[in-house]
Amino acid sequence: FLTFSLLDVGGRTGIGTALLRLLHHPHAFTTLKFDPVTSLDLDPDLPRIAGQEFKDITAVQMNIFDLEPNSYDIVVCSHTIEHVPDMKSFIAQLEVIARQYVVLACPIDEKEPRSDGHIRTITREDLAALGYTDIEVYDSFHFHNGQAGIAMKAVG
Repeated sequence: FLTFSLLDVGGRTGIGTALLRLLHHPHAFTTLKFDPVTSLDLDPDLPRIAGQEFKDITAVQMNIFDLEPNSYDIVVCSHTIEHVPDMKSFIAQLEVIARQYVVLACPIDEKEPRSDGHIRTITREDLAALGYTDIEVYDSFHFHNGQAGIAMKAVG
């Protein structure tokens, strides 16, 4: 069995983090396990909401630039980078925090008008230029053009 610490950056309510924890719980019948599991967001409501609903994850309000290098084995950032003004610095900091892997999920080639709060369109080429060559694009009904992607990078 492989057990990794996991940080979910941009966890908002903690529900996605809780799902990852459930799917890869230390007692689950999987070879990949996540323990401990932390959800991080700038939203001050995250610790309250997640603390009430999801007792087996840690939820913190914090800026990623305040975390120590190599703090977590895996850093996941799902549907957050399209909201960030300085995406390159933000992703570079995710890589500083991670000991082994960074996993990004985001809309791909989103058309105008973009979804509320999305300040940039991200392409496969944008991710590849940052070293994310393991990119899976799939159909999604959450965005205007219906495509999203998951990209992973080994950092350790």
